[in-house]
Amino acid sequence: EDVASSLAVLSDGKILVAGFATISAKRAFAVARCLANGTPDPDFGTNGRVTTSFGTFGPSYGDVGAGMTVQGDGSIVVVGTVTGYGDSNIGIARYTSSGSLDPTFNGTGKVSASISSNGDVGRTVIVQSDGKILVCGAAFYSNWDSALLRLNSDGTLDTDFGNGGKVVTDLTSGGDWANDMALQGDGRILVAGDTYGPYTFAMLRFMPDGSPDGSFGSGGRVSTPFGNIDEGGYGVALQSDGRIVAAGFSGD
Repeated sequence: EDVASSLAVLSDGKILVAGFATISAKRAFAVARCLANGTPDPDFGTNGRVTTSFGTFGPSYGDVGAGMTVQGDGSIVVVGTVTGYGDSNIGIARYTSSGSLDPTFNGTGKVSASISSNGDVGRTVIVQSDGKILVCGAAFYSNWDSALLRLNSDGTLDTDFGNGGKVVTDLTSGGDWANDMALQGDGRILVAGDTYGPYTFAMLRFMPDGSPDGSFGSGGRVSTPFGNIDEGGYGVALQSDGRIVAAGFSGD
C-alpha cells in the first residue's frame, strides 16, 4: 500500500508528493518528485523516489508521512506519525532539494518528537520566514487533544514557544484534533480541526509565542456546529482581506 497525502508544484513545474510507502510489510515516509510531464525525476532520490524509516520503537515500527512543505532554499520538510509497540510520536524529516536527508537537521535529517507519553500524531507542517518549523496534530492524554510543536531550524525544540516548544489545547471532554494550519502576516497561527463529544468544526488562533489569542472567538477558540452527527475541519486558508475560510465535512 502506497498513499500520497500532500502535494506541491515547484516553480520549475516539477511535482512533489509525500505520504507513505509499504516496504516489507512496514510503512515508511515517502517522497516522490515527477517532471512536469509526470515522469519520475531522475535527479531526485533513486528514480525519483525517497523513503525514510525512523525505527523509533525498534523493529515493529510503522512511519506514516502526512503533511509537506517546501522551504525557500528548496529543502523539503515532511511531518507525520511514527509508531510501534502501542505508542506513537510525531516524526519530522527534512530533505535537500535532491532528496537526501539533510544532516543539518538534528544531525540525521529526522526528528522523533514526543508531546504525550501515551501517543502523538503529526498532521501538517509550516516553515516560518525565520526558519522555525511549526507542526500541528494531536496528543493523547485521557483523550486526544489538539497539539502544536515548534522546532528551531536545526531540529531542536523552540523553548520560546508554549511550554518548552509544545502547546496542548483540550477543547472538549470527548477529544479533539488539529488538522491544518495557516500563518497570518503578523505571525499569529490559525488552526483548523475537529472535536468529538459533541462533534463540531473547531478553529483556534495563537499568538506567535504559542499563547491563545484572546481577541479571537472565546479565549482564542471558535466551535461551529453544523447540526449533524459527524463533522470536522480539515483545511484552512486566508483571504487577502484577512477573512478565514475553513473546509471539512459534515455528515449524519
